[in-house]
Amino acid sequence: MAAYDAARLAVLLRGFSLEELSNMHEPLTMAKMKRFIVPRIGGDEAPVLLYIGVHRDHIIVFPFFCSCKHFVIRVMSEKRDKYCSHLLGARLAAEKKWYRVIDVSFKELWGIVTEIIYYGRSKTLRRKLYSG
Repeated sequence: MAAYDAARLAVLLRGFSLEELSNMHEPLTMAKMKRFIVPRIGGDEAPVLLYIGVHRDHIIVFPFFCSCKHFVIRVMSEKRDKYCSHLLGARLAAEKKWYRVIDVSFKELWGIVTEIIYYGRSKTLRRKLYSG
């Protein structure tokens, strides 16, 4: 990383704890790859973010919830962590505008969320993203 990029990143990450910063590589990569999707219904942003992963997709209600196993087990159940990498990545993506926006109907968003919950991945989301 160039010195200029490191300085810009330092400003962006102000307010993160040392523990959070030590785990920052994965969320930074997620954000830069624009894996976070903002669904828009009728021109208004939906109250959820979608994360499109290599193996699994996740539903994020920023900054409170992520559907990933780490969040459900380590944050909600065991209370060992305060966040998951997806929440950190979503924060970076939002601040740097490293996300994609898709226009969907309520019915399509409902279908995407349902697919993620039941199957762990959404074919509908991928179709919307990659069909031009």
